[in-house]
Amino acid sequence: MGIHGLWKTVHARYGRSLHSFVEVIDFGATLLVDASSFLFHLLNKQIPTIYKRYSFPRECGGCYRLIDEVIRLEIKRLRQRLGFGRVIFYFDGPVSYYKQDTKEKRRKQIQQQWEVIYELSVGLARSSDVSPSQLPLPPLAFRVLNTVLKDLNVSIVSCPAEADQQMAIDCQRLNQSQLDGKTIAYCYSSDR
Repeated sequence: MGIHGLWKTVHARYGRSLHSFVEVIDFGATLLVDASSFLFHLLNKQIPTIYKRYSFPRECGGCYRLIDEVIRLEIKRLRQRLGFGRVIFYFDGPVSYYKQDTKEKRRKQIQQQWEVIYELSVGLARSSDVSPSQLPLPPLAFRVLNTVLKDLNVSIVSCPAEADQQMAIDCQRLNQSQLDGKTIAYCYSSDR
């Protein structure tokens, strides 16, 4: 789900400069990543802006070799450019009773996205008129993500419910273990 308004706050405090924000991150810190948000953000926002040369026609279902490459580049960027020593990916578990409304909204959104694919395939819509967020994630994107994470020896946590809750608990636990009060764990999630 992400933390609504997080990046507005970061930009207000540190400006638009990534360098200013990176200066406050302790080198070697741990980054806790919501896998769903990571993939959504990477395919809908990062590829069109940072990884432009890797763009691919989503209406064709996705190019998994390129998705693999972009995931590897992003993890490398998180480790090297941003200085995170450890990256841990959290995958959502089964949807709890309290999240049934959210699950239903997501199901309807995905159904609408597949309807756009159908409209494109029969010529009722043009790909130039459709934004990436109007299209579903490529069906095997999560499998590619999982394979890349295992290949790069990135830690994976399968959560009993939504990943956000487990990430918050782990982040708080890691940061409380610091005697000097430094922040050593950060959460990476989408700010939709």
